[in-house]
Amino acid sequence: MSMTEEQAKRCPRCTVPGRVVNKRTIRAHGGDPAGMFTMQCGNLKCRWYQTNWVVQVNTDGEVPERDSGHEPKSFPGLATTMTQQEAKDYIDVITKDMTVDGE
Repeated sequence: MSMTEEQAKRCPRCTVPGRVVNKRTIRAHGGDPAGMFTMQCGNLKCRWYQTNWVVQVNTDGEVPERDSGHEPKSFPGLATTMTQQEAKDYIDVITKDMTVDGE
């Protein structure tokens, strides 16, 4: 179920209408222009006070469904534990790649 522009411009936390802090017109591959609004919550009592969110409004006035953000990562996770020697070796490899002709 899609939401209206008015609903999308309300703060996701407190549902008070936000204020537009930036507005851009975007075109997807030469298609019809769509609006991209950066909104900000102005409710002093809200946890999202002065927090921004982005709202896209298509040319037909429809607001696309929000991405859930729960997609699996497309890159492998980094090792969270590394010995001091492994870290030094890793830094040596990186700095060696950054030098030009051993300079």
